Amino acid sequence: MRFIQRKLLMIVSAVLVTGLVVAACGGGGATATPRVIERTVVATPTAGPTPTARVVEQTVVVVATAGPTPTARIVERTVVVVATAGPTPTPAPTGTPIIIIQTATATPVPGFGAATREVLGFRWINQELNWRQAPKRGGTHVYAFPIPSGGTDPILSRSFTVMAAVNTAYNQLFRCKLAPDLEIADINQCTPSSDLAISFEVSSDGRVWTLKLDPNATWQRVPEGARGYSTDLSSLYGRAVVADDIVHTVGYWQGTLTKPDGSPQGTPSSTAFAANIAEARAIDEKTVQFTLTNPDPVLPSTLSTFNARVVPPEVFNLDGDYTQRTVGSGAFILEKWDRTVEWSSVANPNFWRMGGDGQPLPYIDRHTVKRIGTDTARSGMITGVVDSALNVGVSGPSSAVAFARQCQSCQVIEFSQAHASFALGFRTEGDTAPFKDRRARLAIAKSIDYEALITNVHEGAASVFPNTNPWPATFDAKPTLQDLGAGASDDENPYIYNPELARELWAASGHSTGEKYTLIYHEYSSRNTNQSIFIASSISDILDIDVEAVKAANIAIYYTAVGFLGPPHQQFEGLAMYTSNVGTTNAEQPNRMSSNSPENQPQFQRPEIDAFAAEWSQGPSVERAREMALAIYAIEIEELRRMPYPEPFRYATYSGRLRNTWQQIRGGEMFHQGSAHTEVIWLDD
Repeated sequence: MRFIQRKLLMIVSAVLVTGLVVAACGGGGATATPRVIERTVVATPTAGPTPTARVVEQTVVVVATAGPTPTARIVERTVVVVATAGPTPTPAPTGTPIIIIQTATATPVPGFGAATREVLGFRWINQELNWRQAPKRGGTHVYAFPIPSGGTDPILSRSFTVMAAVNTAYNQLFRCKLAPDLEIADINQCTPSSDLAISFEVSSDGRVWTLKLDPNATWQRVPEGARGYSTDLSSLYGRAVVADDIVHTVGYWQGTLTKPDGSPQGTPSSTAFAANIAEARAIDEKTVQFTLTNPDPVLPSTLSTFNARVVPPEVFNLDGDYTQRTVGSGAFILEKWDRTVEWSSVANPNFWRMGGDGQPLPYIDRHTVKRIGTDTARSGMITGVVDSALNVGVSGPSSAVAFARQCQSCQVIEFSQAHASFALGFRTEGDTAPFKDRRARLAIAKSIDYEALITNVHEGAASVFPNTNPWPATFDAKPTLQDLGAGASDDENPYIYNPELARELWAASGHSTGEKYTLIYHEYSSRNTNQSIFIASSISDILDIDVEAVKAANIAIYYTAVGFLGPPHQQFEGLAMYTSNVGTTNAEQPNRMSSNSPENQPQFQRPEIDAFAAEWSQGPSVERAREMALAIYAIEIEELRRMPYPEPFRYATYSGRLRNTWQQIRGGEMFHQGSAHTEVIWLDD
């Protein structure tokens, strides 16, 4: 019984820390609007000493490293419960809820567009700016994006090409706090904060969450002539966001709804963030209650994932999905959408969140995404036609400096992240899979000279990190290639380059010289092409085989090949570049590696990982999280189903007039997964 009580106290104490993190929304230097924060924990008394909860909140430490860019060392906030001797408590009722009430949104620094003084992980190369400026209003922000939009339904497709079109229109219950609300921001962190949900109450067993919705939140009044406008939705336009909307949304997240024609709804591309919700029900118009299958002490973080968007039932009742029209509660109304040319959103004149100047957000009048390639985007930024771009051909330190010389008014920022975004994947499944034998996979791995790749392709500005989680989850210090072997000998360490052993392993696995394979990849940026070509060439030379790096004709072909949006996976011939975002919490990667996860591209089928994923979602201690991270990483090395691409330093480029932008990696990249940031950008014209 005492163990159960201690475990319960650990869970609810973790909820308190999470709630307080959500509560602490005030910007640096400003005072948040005072609100009551109630914390009540009543435990069933037992004979003898009572465990006392000790809350320990660990924060980010920035480790100064040799070279231009500081390395962010991330330590997740957690709770440690320490049993201490003390008097036996007076008997009290059991099961009293923990109630946490917090401010709805950040209180902006009066007169400023941002509270931010520093962004950890950023190094300015050109035109460093002071964030704490009075915002200006008006103007059109132009974003250059080289890829056609994949649609407008953020639940049926989690592609960043969809998010680039619609994430400015939709809100979430919770979201990663925006940089302008933080005095010290960090690109490698996600601090959950309120979006539509302004307060919550959690039961003492951590399973029942009761959320209060913002009383001011309303659905957009879509103007006549805008994409998807319909008189059939007149009752939706401008009405309040209510609890029944959330109940409907959860059903859509989980794929359980029935279309108006009686057929099942489309299959969501990701269900992990909603899988633990056993029931959602409306308590009253502005109160919704979730009953979870298992306790989730970090539910606000879980629901801060970029595609957990809230959608109105009326659109589904009309169309059966959200592909034909977009009606959100967000700062921008999607007015025009031509997936191959341009999509444009106009400021929502009835948006319910206030800016630093005391007026409703957003600051800009319009956000336009133009589908243009790298060279045109580069020219557009230099001439002042483009404000930001997915890619302007800056891929390393020298090209960043060269671009700054060409565009002296442009902002150029170097930043680094703590996880691997891409990996070399092997086809291991199916009767004709060429890499079923681990020895063949190890031969491929030991044919890759990581040190030469980092030096020759990235000018030394890159590191190799695990695919499982940001490196601080597993290692005490930034790992070396030796460390990444998880204690294996040099012969067994897949990161240690050894051409002779690679050839021996290739032959021992039944393969021979002269074989031909392709390595399919998508060019998110030029670094993907450069790395894929180097890797293919290195493998070809060492094993005397022919590996061709093949750029997919479009992102849809690539997604299908790797199974990015869901099964079937591994629909490629031999090798492929896998991609995966890190997620808002360290629980997400184990979930993606679970046997039945639709995001399990490498096809791990290990009961241990399934058990770790389930346990991690319940808020383990720091010590237990480290144990599980080490165990999962050991399985990663044992199975060897993928090898990370080096993670290079990255470069953001913005026009000289653009303000309040940064790359929030864990919350989604600016202007696609992280498009909520568009709400607070402004133009200094």
